[in-house]
Amino acid sequence: MATNSYGEAVTPITFNGVFGWLHEAAGASNHGVAILLCSGLNHDALNAYHAHRLLAEQLAESGYPTLRFDYPHTGDSEDVDGLDANPGIDLWQIWLDSVNEAADILRRSTGASSLVLCGLRIGAMLAALTAEKRDDVVGLVLLAPVVKGQSYLRQIWIEAQLHDRTIPPIKDGILFQDIYFNQKTVGAMGAADLRDAVFSSNPKIAVFAQSQSRLLDECCSAWASRGRDVFRAGFAGLEPMLSMNVEDNKGHPNFDRLLDWVRQAVQKGEGLPAARLPYDEAVLTPPGCIETPLRFGDDSRLFGILCQPANEPTTEIVLILNAGRDPRHSPGRFNVEFSRQLAQKGIAALRFDFSGLGDSLGPPGQESKLSSLLDLERSGDVSAAIDALTPLGFRNFTAYGLCAGAYHAMQSAVADSRISRLLLINIPVFSWSSGERIDFIRHKNLPFRYYFAELIRLKSWSTARQKLQKSGSVLRGQALRLSTKLANAPWSPLIWLDRLGGLKLTAGQKNMAILSRRRVKTLLLFGEGDLGLDAVTQEFGAINAAPALGENVTLRVVAEFDHLVSHERTRRSATLCMLTFLENTGDNLPRYAAQTDIVPQAQESLSN
Repeated sequence: MATNSYGEAVTPITFNGVFGWLHEAAGASNHGVAILLCSGLNHDALNAYHAHRLLAEQLAESGYPTLRFDYPHTGDSEDVDGLDANPGIDLWQIWLDSVNEAADILRRSTGASSLVLCGLRIGAMLAALTAEKRDDVVGLVLLAPVVKGQSYLRQIWIEAQLHDRTIPPIKDGILFQDIYFNQKTVGAMGAADLRDAVFSSNPKIAVFAQSQSRLLDECCSAWASRGRDVFRAGFAGLEPMLSMNVEDNKGHPNFDRLLDWVRQAVQKGEGLPAARLPYDEAVLTPPGCIETPLRFGDDSRLFGILCQPANEPTTEIVLILNAGRDPRHSPGRFNVEFSRQLAQKGIAALRFDFSGLGDSLGPPGQESKLSSLLDLERSGDVSAAIDALTPLGFRNFTAYGLCAGAYHAMQSAVADSRISRLLLINIPVFSWSSGERIDFIRHKNLPFRYYFAELIRLKSWSTARQKLQKSGSVLRGQALRLSTKLANAPWSPLIWLDRLGGLKLTAGQKNMAILSRRRVKTLLLFGEGDLGLDAVTQEFGAINAAPALGENVTLRVVAEFDHLVSHERTRRSATLCMLTFLENTGDNLPRYAAQTDIVPQAQESLSN
């Protein structure tokens, strides 16, 4: 099973432009019932990605073959053509159709005659509405379900407004991160209401919710009045599915109650295995691209999606690394968009998961543990990717990373001389000590005047105890900030400081000196006001101090650049800057500049 190595127990599959994972049942315990997992959208999908993988593994180990997949226009699946331009496209119906098709594929691929549909948040609504139309659904598991589509739209509209105060009213459509909910989609979603669901079959229903709500009470009462068997439980043990785990190892979600309900509600005699039909090789064909799964590393424990130009082979490839602990898609699905735009420009890309993230297994004995953000050395994973790509004909390697991924990309380039270019967005630190916490970055990068202002605010005295509790981290951060500034000599190139040995260099300065000697072309992109900019000034002096960073470094500060590149404008601007840098190797870009608009030559480059 997947707890040791992927092997044949977990298989990537595709259908009609949709990407998914089929988890085969353990042993011969398949009793004709299979389970389909329906994820949430946007951050709901990212936050629960690791948990969904664990749930699929545990269901399969319990004898239920399980399929998890990405809806069209989400995750690794292909985009819906013309969504932005064609107001007649109903994305909600497309998602419902994909759930229905996934259910058919699951039955054909496993021989199952009955299904259990399990969904999280809006995925729970999609699962329930699909079950309403099918006669083969014997169980329905709803996790923190959205009951009323209009309520969900209101929620995402408010979240979208936090990014852009100028967004139109809900009825005119919502652009939220990577998904555009046009008027047709908004109308269809807004009309969805689980209280009105009438199931053609007689599925047993389990609802796991965080808290009581009037809508959910009405929904469950309506189903019970129609003769449905409804089991309700709290969300204890499942909380990690709904929160972003940036650093702390909060523990895995506990699926025991869910698994117990499935075993009791769906008896083994309810379904008999039928003949299995083979599924197609996993290949996606977005416009101008061919995407195939790639397993690599020791025991094929690492996983990625290789995106290549559809027309001509290339020796040039960009390694796209995880942003934080998110799966390879990244917030706003930028990694997927970027890899496909690279392929359309004739450059291949491998977006892959580090060990213990996304669909890559952790080290032996820790296969299912969500791995650390910055503590783990990732250069071995990057080198393993290069080792796997070299026999495929790739020779020119660029590493791209966002936030923590940018730090790991830099470290990997220091460790592996085969990397000749770096694309680093909002790199938070240039050096890291194992055991430190993420909040230490903030304490080290924020200037002392910030804490002084906090201290003199009257409201701060009421929380003095909390301030004192974290004062150790603050003081250590500020001490490191001061010592770094004192040790820094921005008037001297690092390369000469390193050679002359006249000044003790920080780890970050040494890394950049190594890259400078190797002539590694590096693009540093920052949002205006991003804390990573202060890390630059601490390590290397003023932003415009060109010698300190090295002659092969291009640094750009971009206005309205959100940290995780989840906003549509940020994604477009970042892509244009990076494509221009790759096509011109940085020669046509000013080495140090602050910009407020997209670079003109980058705009022309993308349009061509």
